[in-house]
Amino acid sequence: MRNVRLWIQSDIHNDVVPYTLPRGVEADVAIVAGDVGGRLSGQARLWLEANAPEGMPMLVVAGNHDFYGASLDDEVDRVRRKTSMGDRIQVLDGYSTIIGGVRFVGATLWTDVNSYGDGYTSQRDFMAYMTDWRAIRWQGRKHTRHIRNFIDAHHRQMRAFESVLATPFDGPTVVITHHAPSARSLEDGKATKPLDAAYASYLEDLIHKHEPDLWVHGHVHHNLDYMIGRTRVVCNPRGYVMRHQSPRSLPTIENHAFNPGLVLDVAVDPRPRYEAASVDHASEHPDVFLSRVGPAIASTPADHAAWLREAAEVHDEDEPKGPSV
Repeated sequence: MRNVRLWIQSDIHNDVVPYTLPRGVEADVAIVAGDVGGRLSGQARLWLEANAPEGMPMLVVAGNHDFYGASLDDEVDRVRRKTSMGDRIQVLDGYSTIIGGVRFVGATLWTDVNSYGDGYTSQRDFMAYMTDWRAIRWQGRKHTRHIRNFIDAHHRQMRAFESVLATPFDGPTVVITHHAPSARSLEDGKATKPLDAAYASYLEDLIHKHEPDLWVHGHVHHNLDYMIGRTRVVCNPRGYVMRHQSPRSLPTIENHAFNPGLVLDVAVDPRPRYEAASVDHASEHPDVFLSRVGPAIASTPADHAAWLREAAEVHDEDEPKGPSV
């Protein structure tokens, strides 16, 4: 068994306070789940090109802020035409890619604006309080005019996800989105006000149906690590860092839990996984009944990842690296 190490972050917001990815993080794939900072084909693209780790592919999905000043219908294509990094930086928009035996599929996702349970009120508050519809253009217009364009984009990307996830794949699958797939990712663990529906959709039926191994998202500015069935959901956003006018004042950090070196291991096992008849049955055959992204060990900083791999109990004869994290 071997592991593919995923370096995960989101909501960089480099346009508010500049940020540089740390060097020396040991990983195989870097993931940025949206809101890089500035227009995707402009300032955000330049940041990605400057920070893409040498020799490491970077997978990106656009956040809502990455479309500000741009057109919802063609900005992703525009950044693909402009980037000088070739396949080293891939912007996913309903597409899938396979790296190291792991299938990745990603998109902004947007929202169906239904997670609160009152679609009309949620749509009303979205148009009243969210900047998206005023800052994002649609087919050359000054702004998108109506929330329907975002909902249509959500359904289009959901159809793409369904198509990819329904296709059999002999390996782990990782989904990357900016918006959250469940109201569990909200601050209160559920939708408590109409505007919450702008941040998360209810996709738990999709998750239970297809059981991707890992779902990475952003958009909410607090760290998350929880399970929906067999799928691990992780969010590691930098969030906003605000500078103050007084030079003696330290910046205000919105998310103190942000880990710039967060690395998760996803196990790539050529052997099929089976259902165990019981817990004892599974424990007697750990080489067969082994989860690819295990919930038992919490998300760990990169400087602890190597130690965990060495200290964890070994269940593989060919390559003893311990259970997946």
